Amino acid sequence: MVGVGLIFMLCANVRKEIKMKIKIKIKETIPINFIQSNTTLSGTGEVGDLPVYRDRDNIISCWKIPFLRRLRVFITGNIWVCVKNINDTHPPLYVESKVFEKQ
Repeated sequence: MVGVGLIFMLCANVRKEIKMKIKIKIKETIPINFIQSNTTLSGTGEVGDLPVYRDRDNIISCWKIPFLRRLRVFITGNIWVCVKNINDTHPPLYVESKVFEKQ
């Protein structure tokens, strides 16, 4: 029994060491250009440019979600929408997986 306990202790220590040495950097979700985009909203400072489709009623952007973030969404089912707070307003918005008929 002492041998089994020692093996479990060694395995636990090896796992801790591996976790400490392996640091996975999760890539950021980024806006991407798409066929229907017809203008670009210019960003300043830390805010980058945003390709969008714009008409009278809507402004639509497309975002590329890296694999590990997609995996997190698949597991949790949650997507967090963050909007910069400017003048204490919040524009009406929604999140969708498909907007245009042909993608």
